[in-house]
Amino acid sequence: MFDGLDLGHAPGKERSWTTQDGARRSTAAPEQARSAEADRDRLRSQAIQRHARAVEAVWNESDQGLPVQPHQRQELDRSREGLRQIGPHAAKDLERAYLNDSSLAPEAASGRTQRALRAMQLEAEIRTNPVLRADRFVQDWTRLDDAHRAAYVRGDYTTVWSTRDQMGAMVESLERDAQVESILRGRRVELGVRLELGRGIAYDLATSVGVSIGRGLGIGM
Repeated sequence: MFDGLDLGHAPGKERSWTTQDGARRSTAAPEQARSAEADRDRLRSQAIQRHARAVEAVWNESDQGLPVQPHQRQELDRSREGLRQIGPHAAKDLERAYLNDSSLAPEAASGRTQRALRAMQLEAEIRTNPVLRADRFVQDWTRLDDAHRAAYVRGDYTTVWSTRDQMGAMVESLERDAQVESILRGRRVELGVRLELGRGIAYDLATSVGVSIGRGLGIGM
């Protein structure tokens, strides 16, 4: 059974042998697989870092009230394309993660990409799981509703309109997600909807904050 076995143990030396059924086995395949995996990890990290730097540049312009420059927009588009090596929705998932935790982008831009990668993977799981999407919807809606009510009480109508726009956009997105809308029918109380108008949860949510489905979202008081 040991016929053809190479007993050389020099570091890095490929060892091979012939099994009883005549097949050749080699240590090279696992080592090549590990090397290929290391290359993939490195390229993935570089793609995330490049994208984070592009996002940071856009955010910096926005924070200063300046328009995004054409070359910054081009770099963001190119960096998004570079993330396609990870997956077709990687850029979208990563940018959603950055919106949820603004500390991730500068951290990833500096080269520390592991936390951003984990957050991106979580966003991908939420995107593909309707129960998790419903949980996220309730969380985001509750946060915005609290902010909307507090702003109205203190007379901060800029924030009132801003939060209403965001809630209107959420209602529109809900109309395109039948699975989540179905789940949310049983979570009306969590969403602060006491009155059921018989036209679906999306309509009831829109009515609760005074927006119209399909047109005029976020307009008016």
